[in-house]
Amino acid sequence: MFVIDLTYVRVKQHWHYLCVMVDVCDRKIVVRNTGKQKNPQLVMDAISQILINSVALFHSDGGKAFDNYLLDECLS
Repeated sequence: MFVIDLTYVRVKQHWHYLCVMVDVCDRKIVVRNTGKQKNPQLVMDAISQILINSVALFHSDGGKAFDNYLLDECLS
C-alpha cells in the first residue's frame, strides 16, 4: 500500500513543493519529486517513477492536486 501527499518547503527565498510517496508496509519513501508549483503534473511525475502495476492499493488525501482526470488515467 502506497500513500502520497504534498507539502511545501522554503528554499532560500522561494517556496517549493515536495511530493512524497511512502510504502506503508515498510515505512520507506519510495518516490519523491519537487517543483515550484503545486499541480497535478508534480504528482504525475512522481507516480511515473514507479511501476504502478506493482501497487495493490494507492491512497491520497484527495486534495486539489490529486483531483484530475489525468491522474485517474495514469493510475488505471
